[in-house]
Amino acid sequence: MTTANFTRKANEGDIVEFLEDYPEFGVRKGQRGVVITELDNPAEAYDVEVEDRQGNFVAFAYSVRPEHIANISDYTLLKGIAHLNDGNVFAAISAFVEAIELRASHIGVVSNYIGSIFAEKGDWLKFTFWMRILMEINPAYEHAKTNVAIGYINLGVHFGMQHQFDKSLHFLFRASGITSDPEVNARLRENFAATYFGLGIAAHVRREFDKARDLMRAACSYSSTDKTRQNLAAACIYAAHHYIEAGQFEQAIDAYDEAMEARSLDADSLNTYAVCLVHVNRLDEARWGFQRALALAPNDPIIRSNLEKLERESMSPEQATNIEEFRYEARKYGFVPIELLAQSYQHAAAGL
Repeated sequence: MTTANFTRKANEGDIVEFLEDYPEFGVRKGQRGVVITELDNPAEAYDVEVEDRQGNFVAFAYSVRPEHIANISDYTLLKGIAHLNDGNVFAAISAFVEAIELRASHIGVVSNYIGSIFAEKGDWLKFTFWMRILMEINPAYEHAKTNVAIGYINLGVHFGMQHQFDKSLHFLFRASGITSDPEVNARLRENFAATYFGLGIAAHVRREFDKARDLMRAACSYSSTDKTRQNLAAACIYAAHHYIEAGQFEQAIDAYDEAMEARSLDADSLNTYAVCLVHVNRLDEARWGFQRALALAPNDPIIRSNLEKLERESMSPEQATNIEEFRYEARKYGFVPIELLAQSYQHAAAGL
């Protein structure tokens, strides 16, 4: 039972408890009802639909004075907030469940309060915990689902910035499939791309060129942008250089083909690509490669020499395997950084 000194302004839809008898309407102290009308003139008062303990309609009480009622739904909500501030998780959950049962829109108030004390401090583990509780209280409450995804995205960003990319991916994958919010899912894809970029750079530094190529490809699959495609092309070219050093020209050609699919190649890469084609006796394609490279760098003596040699001689497969006769330069290519991006939590709409 609510104490008589607890009174609050009530809004339409609030659950209130009578602190006085209203015999003209057959209402006794301690009964509860729902505010159906707020009256501001001549003095603030409320019309209340009175219910029995089972929630069945009993009567209407008109022009009820604010000092004669206690706002039960607000009281229970505030009790839950007090327990939350005290760290009493079980009591807070119980109070929030009751408050939301009394007034469904209180779930938005709880959501916003959770955001204000956990998300604002960057405590995304507690933020996601409480948003999951709201999901349990009301599985249809999409706002909580979206915020759970946001919490996981921000945890992924946190670990990614520490180069703990496995943990980053763990939380990003946890975020996948939770929400249909377009903005959040777009940010999720961007962070997947940034995380795979980080993993790709780490593999490149270890000279694991095939793995770096796979990881840059994964980054592209989540967010195909100029940056991710440029990074994929660079990873492919480094893989091609590795294959050339090993004398694996078919594999090098495949890597260059993928690089060209990601973005246009520069003159040096086209020249090296054409040299690889010569080595596998694909001479017409090699001629096109040299010509294209020379069009991009008409004063390059290496490219011009390669094209002239190819056009001057009728190459046999045996001759075509002599790499010393065709020259190339294995240029170094830079990678374009892709930043991890945090996502702000979403406030619940007012007036839910």
